[in-house]
Amino acid sequence: MPKFIKNIQMVDNESLMKEFLEIKKLQGRGEFTISAAEFTLNKFLGFYQGNMADSKGLAKAIQEFLLGKSNAYYNKQLSILGQYFRFCIENKLIKKNPCNGLKFRRCSARIIDHDEQTIRKFLSLPNQRTFSGFRDYVFMILMLDTGIRPYEAIQLVNSDIQENTVRVRAEVSKTRVERYLPISAQCSLLLKKLIAVRDISWNEKGEIFCSYCGEKLHRKAMQLRFLFYSKKIGVNITVYHLRHTFALWFIRNGGSAFALQKILGHTTLEMTKTYVNIAMTDVRKNHLEFSPLKNFTVKTNVRVTKI
Repeated sequence: MPKFIKNIQMVDNESLMKEFLEIKKLQGRGEFTISAAEFTLNKFLGFYQGNMADSKGLAKAIQEFLLGKSNAYYNKQLSILGQYFRFCIENKLIKKNPCNGLKFRRCSARIIDHDEQTIRKFLSLPNQRTFSGFRDYVFMILMLDTGIRPYEAIQLVNSDIQENTVRVRAEVSKTRVERYLPISAQCSLLLKKLIAVRDISWNEKGEIFCSYCGEKLHRKAMQLRFLFYSKKIGVNITVYHLRHTFALWFIRNGGSAFALQKILGHTTLEMTKTYVNIAMTDVRKNHLEFSPLKNFTVKTNVRVTKI
């Protein structure tokens, strides 16, 4: 029996997974990337009870595991499993990556465009007389003013807030590249006020958008708060929808695609173009309705002599 097969049968999957995740941490991967990988691997290793050396059985199990997943979730989990089994190959535990042959699915960006009136209603819902309500309101304003990714926002600390900018540190940025987001005077004042009303005993390095007792917010905490507010107006608005709203209205108000790309932290213009195309649809509709040409009589059936 080949040596690599003996090795994989002797390995404790839990220990191997922990070693894989530890390497990801050393590579500078973010907290949420690590937790997503841990979740996927735990799920898969609980799902597959067969022999890890059986490449055909393993490949079939991966296909069954990914069955029924949305395109984006399918791609995310396939990527994690592919990385894990490459790690196993590098350590000479298996010979072939069971994810080979499985292709990533094409994902069409789904941009949610809420109208201005709906967003205004949503902003009026948090009770700003309470810490939690005021925190939620400032979070909404920050999203609408900067388009910052939600998980980047909840990891902001006091030192990230400057006079006219918000710093997104490299370790919390999706692209692992530090960037600075310009903010309006209104947003700056609200962020300073939120910091000022925090209990003085809370750690100076603690996250600005924390719980009412100063603890770090779980990733899903703000999602649940948005769900709570959404039910009140009967319209589903997620934390990410406000990023969409920022991007669309930035373009509609005359912002450039290149500036939007930098602010949103997109590595290419591909995703940014999606927002531009949606916003330009509004421009075309407005042109058809309000073109000054409609105010003049223009003959279109004039015969022109060919030269």
